[in-house]
Amino acid sequence: MTQTPTIPASACFRTTPGTLWSAQAGGVIVGDHVRNDWMQLAYPEAAVWDLLARGRSIADTAGRVRWIAGLSPEAAQTLVQGCADRWLRENRIRQWPTSP
Repeated sequence: MTQTPTIPASACFRTTPGTLWSAQAGGVIVGDHVRNDWMQLAYPEAAVWDLLARGRSIADTAGRVRWIAGLSPEAAQTLVQGCADRWLRENRIRQWPTSP
Protein backbone atom coordinates (compact mmCIF):
# COMPACT_ATOMS: atom_id res chain seq x y z
CA MET A 1 0.00 0.00 0.00
CA THR A 2 1.48 3.35 -1.06
CA GLN A 3 1.13 6.17 1.43
CA THR A 4 0.53 9.73 0.25
CA PRO A 5 3.52 11.94 1.05
CA THR A 6 2.97 14.35 3.90
CA ILE A 7 2.66 17.99 2.95
CA PRO A 8 5.53 19.98 4.51
CA ALA A 9 4.61 21.94 7.65
CA SER A 10 5.85 25.10 5.92
CA ALA A 11 3.43 24.69 2.97
CA CYS A 12 1.01 27.57 2.41
CA PHE A 13 -2.18 27.53 0.36
CA ARG A 14 -4.67 29.60 -1.56
CA THR A 15 -8.11 28.62 -2.77
CA THR A 16 -8.43 27.44 -6.34
CA PRO A 17 -9.92 29.89 -8.85
CA GLY A 18 -13.69 30.07 -8.53
CA THR A 19 -13.77 29.12 -4.84
CA LEU A 20 -15.65 31.36 -2.42
CA TRP A 21 -16.39 30.93 1.27
CA SER A 22 -18.51 32.56 3.92
CA ALA A 23 -18.26 32.27 7.68
CA GLN A 24 -21.54 31.35 9.34
CA ALA A 25 -22.51 30.92 13.01
CA GLY A 26 -22.04 27.14 12.83
CA GLY A 27 -19.09 26.95 10.47
CA VAL A 28 -18.08 27.89 6.93
CA ILE A 29 -19.83 27.39 3.60
CA VAL A 30 -17.36 26.77 0.77
CA GLY A 31 -18.46 26.99 -2.82
CA ASP A 32 -17.02 26.64 -6.27
CA HIS A 33 -19.16 28.71 -8.59
CA VAL A 34 -17.41 27.27 -11.66
CA ARG A 35 -18.29 23.64 -10.77
CA ASN A 36 -21.48 24.64 -8.92
CA ASP A 37 -20.25 22.58 -5.98
CA TRP A 38 -20.84 23.56 -2.33
CA MET A 39 -19.92 22.10 1.05
CA GLN A 40 -20.55 23.11 4.64
CA LEU A 41 -17.83 22.72 7.25
CA ALA A 42 -18.45 22.67 10.99
CA TYR A 43 -15.83 23.67 13.54
CA PRO A 44 -12.97 22.81 13.97
CA GLU A 45 -12.67 22.04 10.22
CA ALA A 46 -14.17 25.46 9.48
CA ALA A 47 -11.31 27.14 11.35
CA VAL A 48 -8.79 25.03 9.44
CA TRP A 49 -10.37 26.11 6.14
CA ASP A 50 -10.38 29.78 7.03
CA LEU A 51 -6.73 29.78 8.11
CA LEU A 52 -5.41 27.73 5.18
CA ALA A 53 -7.48 29.67 2.63
CA ARG A 54 -5.95 32.90 3.94
CA GLY A 55 -2.43 31.65 3.24
CA ARG A 56 -1.36 30.35 6.65
CA SER A 57 1.07 27.44 6.73
CA ILE A 58 0.23 23.95 7.95
CA ALA A 59 2.35 24.55 11.08
CA ASP A 60 0.79 27.93 11.89
CA THR A 61 -2.73 26.61 11.28
CA ALA A 62 -2.12 23.58 13.51
CA GLY A 63 -0.82 25.82 16.28
CA ARG A 64 -3.86 28.09 16.11
CA VAL A 65 -6.39 25.28 15.74
CA ARG A 66 -4.85 23.60 18.77
CA TRP A 67 -5.98 26.50 20.92
CA ILE A 68 -9.26 27.14 19.10
CA ALA A 69 -10.42 23.53 19.45
CA GLY A 70 -8.57 22.52 22.63
CA LEU A 71 -6.59 19.76 20.90
CA SER A 72 -3.22 18.25 21.64
CA PRO A 73 -0.42 19.34 19.29
CA GLU A 74 -0.50 15.90 17.62
CA ALA A 75 -4.27 15.91 17.16
CA ALA A 76 -4.20 19.44 15.72
CA GLN A 77 -1.42 18.49 13.28
CA THR A 78 -3.32 15.36 12.21
CA LEU A 79 -6.53 17.35 11.70
CA VAL A 80 -4.87 20.09 9.64
CA GLN A 81 -2.83 17.64 7.58
CA GLY A 82 -5.91 15.53 6.84
CA CYS A 83 -7.98 18.55 5.81
CA ALA A 84 -5.21 19.90 3.57
CA ASP A 85 -4.70 16.49 1.94
CA ARG A 86 -8.43 16.09 1.28
CA TRP A 87 -8.96 19.64 -0.04
CA LEU A 88 -5.94 19.33 -2.34
CA ARG A 89 -7.36 16.08 -3.78
CA GLU A 90 -10.77 17.77 -4.20
CA ASN A 91 -9.07 20.72 -5.96
CA ARG A 92 -10.43 23.25 -3.44
CA ILE A 93 -7.02 24.59 -2.41
CA ARG A 94 -3.59 24.69 -4.04
CA GLN A 95 -0.12 25.09 -2.62
CA TRP A 96 1.11 28.63 -2.91
CA PRO A 97 4.76 29.67 -3.03
CA THR A 98 5.95 31.30 0.16
CA SER A 99 8.23 33.61 -1.83
CA PRO A 100 8.06 35.04 -5.35
